[in-house]
Amino acid sequence: NKERFEVIVIIAGLEHAMKTWKLRVQDCRLHCVDNDLLTNVRYADDVMLYAKSDTQFASMVVCLVEELAAFGSNLNTSMTNILTTENLKAPMFLAIGGDRIEVLRGDFRKGAVVDIQHRRQIAWMKFNEFRDTGMCL
Repeated sequence: NKERFEVIVIIAGLEHAMKTWKLRVQDCRLHCVDNDLLTNVRYADDVMLYAKSDTQFASMVVCLVEELAAFGSNLNTSMTNILTTENLKAPMFLAIGGDRIEVLRGDFRKGAVVDIQHRRQIAWMKFNEFRDTGMCL
């Protein structure tokens, strides 16, 4: 079926873009739970990036935009949120693909570690649910 093939091609392109992006941002990984090294948490086409600084984050985003463009896709800036744990003294914006996205203060505390574990668990449960349907690569 043509639609199914198109979906598989899109998923394969996104998977390739994410793998090459991860190779490019290896130095940006954060130490996380159980000595895991973390750059992002992803489910389908939703991605959460984690960085140590705004400069590192900007670099990671530039690499991601380049990798997505390499297979004909882009970062949907209208669906993009940027959060920081820093106390912002003035409004802060990050330019992505010609758009300015406001950086908002987020409250992460220890709940962030729990959130990462929960997101991984949900993602693996969803993956296993569709594993034998032929919709997973």
